[in-house]
This record gives sequence, structure tokens and C-alpha cells, in this order.
Amino acid sequence: MKTTCATYDIRRIDLKKHPEQLGLLEQAYEEIYLPAFPIPEERQTLAYLRDCLTRGLEAPREYIFIAAGKDLDIPAQANVSALGIGIYYKKSQSALMAYNAVRQGVHGLGRTMVQERLKAFDAISLREGHTLRGVFLEANDPFKVADDVMDPHKRIAKFKNWGAECIPIDYTQPPLDPTSTKYDNLILLNYPTIRGRRPSARDTIAFLQEMYIACGTASPDDDRDFQRMKKQLLSLEFNASTNCGLVEFGSLGNNDKVRPNAPGFRPACYSRV
Repeated sequence: MKTTCATYDIRRIDLKKHPEQLGLLEQAYEEIYLPAFPIPEERQTLAYLRDCLTRGLEAPREYIFIAAGKDLDIPAQANVSALGIGIYYKKSQSALMAYNAVRQGVHGLGRTMVQERLKAFDAISLREGHTLRGVFLEANDPFKVADDVMDPHKRIAKFKNWGAECIPIDYTQPPLDPTSTKYDNLILLNYPTIRGRRPSARDTIAFLQEMYIACGTASPDDDRDFQRMKKQLLSLEFNASTNCGLVEFGSLGNNDKVRPNAPGFRPACYSRV
């Protein structure tokens, strides 16, 4: 995949077809990914990401790596400015915006990286004969994570401007690899697909179940955190086709930093049963 955004080249990194792109991945990892994700529990190793890019289409999950920068087709001159990583989960027909990282000092590429992955997810769903049922993302909980490369409140506001909505559950991320632990300092959000669809409660449960299994939880229904999230989701009614916005940060009085998962901070299309 080759496209151009303003003065930046956009490339999908595919080590099976283009092993020479390994340099792009290594540069992006060291210079962009690590500074953007300083918390070890929130990131993967370079070896793991490299392995993800060598898996075939028959794998139950397909990884999307999008790079933006200058001279990306010339290894010796390539300068990567942004990296977007996504995962398509084939069984649940859903996707995760796993990582979005932009080089410090570079502006205007974040939303482009989101849109490029949304298009890639849609293309995979068409190839697989699926309907893309939901696109999810994670963000640091502003009331649990204060030391971050970007103010978590501002990050959530930016995601909201790009179309994201908070899912009002107490979210716990499963261990990303055998050496890590669960992480509950995140919130879960969703984006509309490029066709305007948002996930239902059961779509969200199916995504969480497949993600937990992919991360090594053999039986999510026996996992206390998964059980809690499932119960919370089933207590909600939300319309998978409604394109509705988050409650504005300033709409709940003088407190413009209301925790996204707190009572009162709910997308208009979510309501307790």
C-alpha cells in the first residue's frame, strides 16, 4: 500500500513481502514507539512486533503496521515520523487501534494514522467476507495516570474530536505477553467504522473475549475481570448504528476533568438497563 498525505509518504509495513522494510520498523520502534509508550505494561518488544509482521493471512489475527514519513522507499534515507499499529480479530470481526505514535515535534499525522487503519480494517473485512463489527482503542485513565507524554484529558478530547466514544465500563487490559501483568489504568473507547457502524454490547464482549484469549487467557469466562466487564456491558443498552457523541468535558458543571467512566459521563447512546 502506497499513499501520500500532504508532504508525507504513507506505507503499510509488510515484512513478508518487503523484508527491506525492517529498517522502518526498527527506526519507528526506537525513535517513536518507545518514547510514546514509556509504561512497560503498555508496550510490546521489538521482537514480538517483528514476529507479528511475519504471520500469514491464515492467522486468527492480522496485524496492521502503518508508517508515515519521508523517503520511506529509500532505506538509507528513510525518516519515519509516525507509526500506527492495529490488530484485526477475525473471529469477533472486530479491530483494535493498538498503538498510535507520532514523533515529537511533528503535528497533523495522528488522525491520518487512525484513518489509514480504519481503511485497512475495512479492506480486511471485505476480503474475509465479514462485516466489521467494531473498532476499539485504549487510553490512559486521566484519574489513574498522571505522568504521561501527553495530558490524558487532552488525549481523550483529541480522540473524541476524531470520533471516539468512551465505553463506560471498568476496563482491565489482559497481560500483553507471558512476562507482563494485567493493567487497569486504561479506559476503553470505540471509533465508528468507515461505514459508520459502532459496536453493540455483545460485539464488545466478543472482542474482549477474543483479545483475552489471544493474550493467553484460556477461559475468559473464568476470569474475574472479564466477568465484571461482561456484566457491566450487559447492563447497558446501546445502539450499534447510532453515531452519537461523548458528553462534553465542560457540560457537567465546573469540573471539566470528570473521569470518563464515572456516573454522568456517558455517551448519549449508552444507558443503564
